[in-house]
Formats: sequence, structure tokens, C-alpha cells
Amino acid sequence: MPNEKIHEIARDVSGLIQEAELATDNAVIAIANLLAGAVTARRHAGVKGVTGQPTLMRLKRALSRAIDGGSDVLRVHGELHGHYAAQASGDTHPYTEEALPSAQAKLRVVEDRDAA
Repeated sequence: MPNEKIHEIARDVSGLIQEAELATDNAVIAIANLLAGAVTARRHAGVKGVTGQPTLMRLKRALSRAIDGGSDVLRVHGELHGHYAAQASGDTHPYTEEALPSAQAKLRVVEDRDAA
């Protein structure tokens, strides 16, 4: 693969990775909120603690799987970065570690927007 194309490919894949990382974080949040909501609903209904326990156990497994999925996405990110660094042959480009501060600033903007 010629070095000229590697930067273009990295740019395209970088956005996809960030979307996947955000999606896994959102899944973890959504499942955790559903789990908390189910416990709260059970309390408000005034039923015994055993009621809905199988549902809570399934949600616990779903939350664990979502966290595991997020970890896998992060591992893939690291692997792809390693491939990119090897293919770029030391070319300091916006998608190398030297550009990390600007990438982190962009992520903070996205996080701030989502928090608002």
C-alpha cells in the first residue's frame, strides 16, 4: 500500500472508530440506566425483591457484554493505530501520536456537546 493512500484511509477509518467508541459508551449508559430503572420500578411497585430478578440478571449480563464490546473496540483502535504507524513509515501526520492533543480537543468538543 503506498504511503500516500495510508493517510486518506486513516482519516476515513478514524471517524468510524470514534463513532464505534461513542456507540459502545452510549450502549453501556443506556443499559445501566435501564437496569437502575428496573430496580426503581420494582421498589415503586411494592413487590417482593425476587420479582423481576431474572430480568435484572439478564440486564447485568447485557451490561457486561456491552462493556466487553467497548473494550474490544478500544483494542481494535490500538491495533489499527499500530498498522497505521507502521505503514506511515514515521511520517508525522494528523493521525499520528503527535496530533493526539488536537484529536483529544475534538473529542472534548463532542463530549461537551453531548453533555449539554
